Amino acid sequence: CSNGESEGILMRELYINEIKEVTSYGNSHPIIVKAEDNNTYVLKTRADGTLADKVDYGIFMETLSYKLLQKFGFKNIPTIEYLIIDDDFIQDAKFLFGDSKNEREQVALANIKASKGLNLGVKWIENSEKFIGEDLSQEFKKETINYDGYIMNSDRNKSNPNILYCKDDRRKYLIDFGGAFEMLVAFYIIEKDTALFEIPKFYNKFCFNDDYLLLDEVNGVTTIKNKISKAEIDELIDELPIDWEPHKLKDEIAYIISQRVGNKEIFKQ
Repeated sequence: CSNGESEGILMRELYINEIKEVTSYGNSHPIIVKAEDNNTYVLKTRADGTLADKVDYGIFMETLSYKLLQKFGFKNIPTIEYLIIDDDFIQDAKFLFGDSKNEREQVALANIKASKGLNLGVKWIENSEKFIGEDLSQEFKKETINYDGYIMNSDRNKSNPNILYCKDDRRKYLIDFGGAFEMLVAFYIIEKDTALFEIPKFYNKFCFNDDYLLLDEVNGVTTIKNKISKAEIDELIDELPIDWEPHKLKDEIAYIISQRVGNKEIFKQ
């Protein structure tokens, strides 16, 4: 694949040269674009409609997820970069989609107009397709379950596994962590007056839905002995754009994740 593996956690800030299309999938209405480095990316915008009254929460969780995966040495993930939405890009989007009757293009345009600044670009994996099947190695399954458990991500089922298979290198890649739903719910809890009492419920919470792709494997999964301190997660969060809203919840987010990493209790119903 022309994708290339993520190397380290430093991300470049790239301008967008071309809008290719709005995807036909995804609640956040991702957009396929070409950046100034001549690579193609899936653009995830700050305003994405996944949480009606909040901006940056999905993109924050997804970017942090990729950074954590990089830190833990998980190789089967796409490269990520920051993509810049400025006035020129907004004008290009208006020109392309302003008169469109396509609902997804209209929503994507609204998201773009509300997302000035740094956004997330997930490098496009050429010659790939949605993975459907059972052919996953035990190591891949173990890492996937452990990681989904860390960030409370159940957005992975048979019809939408959020795994891509690349025909070029015959590898499978984990994608799309913007729907780490339980963590997004936790954001609402953190902001309540009762947060002090309710946040600890997330430390050991079993988060896998009945239709989770690897549910049959969860009970007997080997817990990866990863450990990451709250301070280390704080450092990763500090690398994210400071104007992304969830920075104000940094301490609570970092503490929840640090409690879950390497904790075998999160796999027990």
